[in-house]
Amino acid sequence: MRILVVGKSRRAGTSKAGKDYDFTTLMVSYDMLANDDNSGVQVDRINVSASMMPYALVEVGAMYNLDFDRKGYLLGIEKL
Repeated sequence: MRILVVGKSRRAGTSKAGKDYDFTTLMVSYDMLANDDNSGVQVDRINVSASMMPYALVEVGAMYNLDFDRKGYLLGIEKL
């Protein structure tokens, strides 16, 4: 899925259970599925693990391609 990043936010730390976490929440827009009932763009928040792409490498205003599995889990991200 092709997305446009319109914002980003980083969350990092240690959970109450003692597990470390580090991820970036991307605020994105992308084209709606084309049919007779809708048109335009859709917006969403998508969490990206720092192991896939560190916060510093994500550029606001850039286009990215995201790959998801059948269950909707993010498999990969690459800049276009």
